[in-house]
Amino acid sequence: MNILNKKNKSIVQIALAILFALSCTKNFDELNTNPGLVSEKMIKTDNLFSRVQKISLFAIPEFGRVSEFAGFMSNESSGFPFQNEDYGDPFTSHYRSYLSNINEIIRLTQNPEQRNKNAMARIFRVWLFQNLTDSYGDIPYFEAARSGDDFVASPKYDKQEDIYKDMLKELKEAAAQLTSDPSQENYGNADLLFGGDTEAWKRLANSLRLRLAVRVRFADNSLAQQNISEVINQPLIAVNEENAKLLSEPKDAPNRDNRSPIINSINSGVTLGNYFSFTVLEVLAVNNDPRMPVYFQLPKEIDASSTVPYRARPINPSGPINARYSRDSVSFIGTFFEASRFTFNMLTAAEVWFLKAEAVLEGLASGDANALYRAGIRTAMEQYGVPGPSIDGFLLTSAATLTGTNEQKLEQIIVQKYISLIYESTEAWTEYRRTGYPKMWLGSGPTDTDGKVPRRLTYPADEYSKNGANVQEAVDRLTGGDKLTSRMWWDAKTGVPYVHPRQNVYPPESW
Repeated sequence: MNILNKKNKSIVQIALAILFALSCTKNFDELNTNPGLVSEKMIKTDNLFSRVQKISLFAIPEFGRVSEFAGFMSNESSGFPFQNEDYGDPFTSHYRSYLSNINEIIRLTQNPEQRNKNAMARIFRVWLFQNLTDSYGDIPYFEAARSGDDFVASPKYDKQEDIYKDMLKELKEAAAQLTSDPSQENYGNADLLFGGDTEAWKRLANSLRLRLAVRVRFADNSLAQQNISEVINQPLIAVNEENAKLLSEPKDAPNRDNRSPIINSINSGVTLGNYFSFTVLEVLAVNNDPRMPVYFQLPKEIDASSTVPYRARPINPSGPINARYSRDSVSFIGTFFEASRFTFNMLTAAEVWFLKAEAVLEGLASGDANALYRAGIRTAMEQYGVPGPSIDGFLLTSAATLTGTNEQKLEQIIVQKYISLIYESTEAWTEYRRTGYPKMWLGSGPTDTDGKVPRRLTYPADEYSKNGANVQEAVDRLTGGDKLTSRMWWDAKTGVPYVHPRQNVYPPESW
């Protein structure tokens, strides 16, 4: 890894964070200081926390390969996504830009009067590591991105199982560490998520712990059961007003990097992230979901023979399929996502309701799975501005009631969760790999994955050259080696991935 090659490199990272701190929201304006005035006095944990939050939360949509692995995006210009390449990011960005600085914040907030600031940084670090291990599997964790005398030039790769166990422990401890004591130091407006609100951070810690606990249930049901039972009745994110999210600055903000990435791409003529895929449309179309006009615009060339006026391109198509799904014939993303300010969702109330529904369905918690499922649907639709009467009407349909076997009910829950996770690319890809849902119709373009969605990212070439022995040890633990098709620890459900029922039918539309 050799991410930081000197003991004092973390100080350089801090200085760089201050030098390039950007005004992401109204709370970020105070960081626009003259780079020539950077000094030790200016290196404050508040500034660092804002910086790490801003750059990591802005990366959530991931308009590249992972968004295609999630089944969210498909674009003519992206080529064939299921092929080998060097996945240097998100590996490099997480360690060098996010984790090195968040670890420094944790190190610098050890004083008793800074326990809240310390706890918030610990919670945020878990989220960063969760996204990283969910992408690669085994990664450097316990020895990673340290500073000062604790610096490790070549950190070992830890097993994902051990990482998850420690992340669950960290969330439990950090939530307990938070206090309403007014004498405690607070990030205030430097906290771009919650403005230093300790109760909001408790809800996030508990909700994130619930996410991680449900994630591991196919690999370690007892670990899932233990954590779910401890956290299910704790304060959780329950309404959209409590969502962990960050808003971009308006489309006319002076700093382009802080504006909506959708607006920026439209203005630049870049459209990679501006087309939702066939998978997204199918989930909505088969249930006549009122979110269709929210998620999609009418294409320039409307198919008069279809009962659904929208069209979306499958993942990894080739040959004659491309002609059917050429740019003018497919739907652009809905105008909802072209709003002046873009919302970067880290964890939402809708996801929490669906997590609770799954936990109850699988006997890991008590309650009414169907009621929780319906609450998730309502909350997700409200999040995307669907009118109340339309929501009420959808809740009267069969799609809004869990029916069939437990596996069929799980599919319903995950499909609804999936459609609520729009632009949360890594999370949606992870849930697809974990559960097999939604079933995706995939094109026949060339792949290095036997025609299937990748199960992980391969380790970057830079790691082999700088931390070769440790990365090779991690590779040796992977069945099949360092491949896109190798499974990580929590990817333990039998039978996945599932084949789409119309996989060999063209065109794939069933409506």
